[in-house]
Amino acid sequence: MFFHGGNHSRALGAAGGLAAFTLLLLSGSAIASDDGHDGDGRRGHRSNAEILWDQFGIPHIYGPDLLTVVRGLGYAEMENHAETILMNVAAARGRSAEYFGPGALNANINNDITVRTENIPNRALTWLLTGGADQFAIIQAFVDGANEYTYRPGVTIDPSFRRVLPLVPMDITEGIQNTVHFHFMPNQDNLPKLIMAWQTGGIDAAKAVACGFTPGCSTGTAVAGNAMHGGSNGWAIAPKKSASGNAILMGNPHLPWGNNTPIPPIDGLGIYQWMEANLVIGDPEHPTLNASGVAIVGSPFIAIGYSDEIGWTHTNNTIQNTNLYELTLNQYGFYDFGGIPLQLVPRTDYIKIRQPDGSLVRQKIDI
Repeated sequence: MFFHGGNHSRALGAAGGLAAFTLLLLSGSAIASDDGHDGDGRRGHRSNAEILWDQFGIPHIYGPDLLTVVRGLGYAEMENHAETILMNVAAARGRSAEYFGPGALNANINNDITVRTENIPNRALTWLLTGGADQFAIIQAFVDGANEYTYRPGVTIDPSFRRVLPLVPMDITEGIQNTVHFHFMPNQDNLPKLIMAWQTGGIDAAKAVACGFTPGCSTGTAVAGNAMHGGSNGWAIAPKKSASGNAILMGNPHLPWGNNTPIPPIDGLGIYQWMEANLVIGDPEHPTLNASGVAIVGSPFIAIGYSDEIGWTHTNNTIQNTNLYELTLNQYGFYDFGGIPLQLVPRTDYIKIRQPDGSLVRQKIDI
């Protein structure tokens, strides 16, 4: 879904000691036809979102309803971090090699094989279809805003990244899986180290590595270690414990504000990139919602933040998120799971690899 309306921007003079900021008038959360309806007959949103950028590069996004503001958030995130978002989308689709080539030491090929093996795209579609109409509308609004920015005249996105466009709703559920479930959680439990040990020395080698992360363990019962020597923290302080007499919530995520994790073709892009934003729904003097905080770029929600009524945060935990299991197959291709015989179901997938001349080579993956 694209929007082709007449958006414009204009620079305003400094006010109240702030640096100059840009006022962007965006379309609302859906494309409206001339009769004010979407192509499927639903009533379209014609509301505008107003984005004010302060001297710290933080967008303050105003709109009359949730979908208008979320569309503005998508627009603002893309304006601040287009290449980062598009790189992360390509990776979560399992199509990095198709857009950017094999990568250094075949990094893009390995990424795509891993993503397809983990079945992230198919699961992302299931999440999207089962998440309900409200969730879908929010995701669609965010994607529409992000795409809208990329089609503005004069936008300077590196041409190699434009191959990834347009964003689609599935990109959001793919990105959450790839970042949280298949990077952050396994890394918390040192799972990549266990897998590497298992690939070279079998399950006994993996258990020995796991035992190194679990003091006093027996190698026969070792699991992925989750003892963290560093990480995020969060603090909730009751009113009677604070000097002001007010409740205090502190979120301290320990993730960089700047670009991180060098990934070709442009160094400095990463999946853990934060962006700060302020979302205001309704009359700014008496808003329905006034929320500030940070979102991981490419996501349509504030992950750590606060409103006029409540604050929220999250941090590392000592729970066992992930582990490594070795399955023993019998002659019929079945394995035992909790006393129940289950059969491995093989499937085939394909990735594409961009060549120096721009052509694409198809590679089969047996999973």
